[in-house]
Amino acid sequence: MCDIDIDWDPSGIRNVYERFLEFLQENICLTTEPTPIISEELYHRASLIHIADFRKFLQGEDEPVISKDLLQTLNSRYVYLPYLWSLVNPTFSHYSFSSCKLREMIDRALCETDIYTKGVLWEDVAAYVLNHVAGWKITGRRIRAGAQEIDLSIANISLDGELWQLGAYILVECKNWNTHVDIHQIRNIAHISTMKGNKTAILFASNGITADAQEEIQRLASGNLHIVCLTADDLRELRSSDDCRLLILKHWNELQNATELSTVI
Repeated sequence: MCDIDIDWDPSGIRNVYERFLEFLQENICLTTEPTPIISEELYHRASLIHIADFRKFLQGEDEPVISKDLLQTLNSRYVYLPYLWSLVNPTFSHYSFSSCKLREMIDRALCETDIYTKGVLWEDVAAYVLNHVAGWKITGRRIRAGAQEIDLSIANISLDGELWQLGAYILVECKNWNTHVDIHQIRNIAHISTMKGNKTAILFASNGITADAQEEIQRLASGNLHIVCLTADDLRELRSSDDCRLLILKHWNELQNATELSTVI
C-alpha cells in the first residue's frame, strides 16, 4: 500500500483492510471478536499517517524506529504479496529495454568531464538498469540520510522468490570514478545500511573496486549485508530486461555462496 501510487483515503483503507482480514480468517487462523480499543474510523486515519511515514522511509528519508521495525516486518510479508496485489492491483511503468541506448548512456557518462554531470549521468545509467527489474520501484533519488546521501532508493515488491531474498528495501550507491572504489566507501555504505536496516545494497562502480574493498564486501556478507558491485563492463553485456535481473542475482548469490562455504570450512 505504501509502494503504489494511490492517494489513499479512509474508505479505500477500509476496503483493503476488511478484505485482507477475511483472507486471514479463511486461510491463516481462527479469529475472535474482541472489544475495540479505538473506533474503526480512528484506526483507518492512523493507518494513513503510517503510510505517509513509511513512504518517506522508502524514499530514503531516515527515521531509526521506522527503519528497523518496518524492514523486519516487510521481510516477512512475501507470503501475503500475491493476495495484496489482487486487492490493490498495482501498476508499474513498463520500459522498453535497448542495449544500444544503455551503451550510449554508459559511454556518455564515462566521457563526461564535469564532475557533477558525470555523477548524474551515471545515476541515470543505474536507474535505467534498475527500472528494468520487474517488481522493483525507484522511490527516491539523492536523499539525505543524516550526514549521508543515498543516490537511489528501491522498494522491492516483486513476486519473484529469488529477488525477494534481497529484502524489501534496497539502497543504491553510484560511483563514476576514474579510479577503483576503495574500502572507505564500502564502509560508508555499510554505515548507511545499518541505519536503514536493509540487507542488500547495490554499488554501481564504473571502474570497479579495490582488492581490500572486495574483501570488506565479503566480510560484510558474512554479517548478512550483501553489497552487489556492478561495473561499466558488466552493464555493457546486458541485452534484455531479464539480463538486468540475472546480473544482480548472479553477484548476490556469489556472495551468499561464498559466505556459506566459509562457514563450512
